Amino acid sequence: MIRKTAAVWAGKATGTLSRVTRRGGGTTLPGDVARAIDPKILTRLAQDLTHGSIVITGTNGKTTTARLVSWLLEGAGHRVVSNRAGANLIFGATAAALNRAGADGKLKADWGVFEIDEASLPKAVDEIQPRTTLVLNLFRDQLDRYGELESIAKKIERALSTLPESAHAVLNADDPRVAEIGLGLPYRPLWYGLDDVSIASRSLPHAADARTCPRCGSSLIFDAVYVGHDGVYRCPNGDFARPQPDLTATDITLNAFESLALTIAGTRIELQLGGLYNSYNVLAAYAAAYSIGLEPAYIAERLKTFK
Repeated sequence: MIRKTAAVWAGKATGTLSRVTRRGGGTTLPGDVARAIDPKILTRLAQDLTHGSIVITGTNGKTTTARLVSWLLEGAGHRVVSNRAGANLIFGATAAALNRAGADGKLKADWGVFEIDEASLPKAVDEIQPRTTLVLNLFRDQLDRYGELESIAKKIERALSTLPESAHAVLNADDPRVAEIGLGLPYRPLWYGLDDVSIASRSLPHAADARTCPRCGSSLIFDAVYVGHDGVYRCPNGDFARPQPDLTATDITLNAFESLALTIAGTRIELQLGGLYNSYNVLAAYAAAYSIGLEPAYIAERLKTFK
């Protein structure tokens, strides 16, 4: 307890100094300092949360989805701690938790909502022990600095396999690499995906990856393509196919980059977010909130007011 409190004080002091001197803004360095004093500081702070944490990872969409999830939780009266500054490595999550800790060293919040870089997810899962882990997508463009996409996917799969039965994995069924992760887990994840062929293409973009079956190497057949390599796909040999989503977004209407409307679980939702990619972010946030027990009617109504 003394070590934890000392780490919190040192981290908070570092954050204050960083902001006063305008060096770094206090989004990561406090976490670095606190972890040097107590390497288990994030685990200890996460255990203070009343209800637990939601961890969000993926190549694209983490920040918007984290904002949506936080909006849903705050609307239900929960105190939320989140690394909203976009510092999505383990030090950034630690710094965010430190910022909300009191002088007694305890984190004063009900929920943690942490966006985590794909390569940092195994460590974050181990330390935070989230109630829900949300995997949005895995695209190759930002993963070159960490190595091959398949290596990252396997590490995420191993990390999710260690979670207790009470935890949830919420996965994008439309992403072949994310689907491969989910199909390898010892439990069934909550799958989500789009279901509206009217806004889909039938061919992959030239630069798209995830073109081949992870089981046999054959070229995947895409019956619908939504964003990048996200869509409805199947192996011609029957070795692999898009899992059936538990939650879908249908009847998607896009108003350029200003707004969108979609139907989830029979309820029409309109909100001020534009672009087809944000349909995925909205559906992902809905699925994460659903996984922790928020009522569908509340989720839909609250999303309509997102700012």
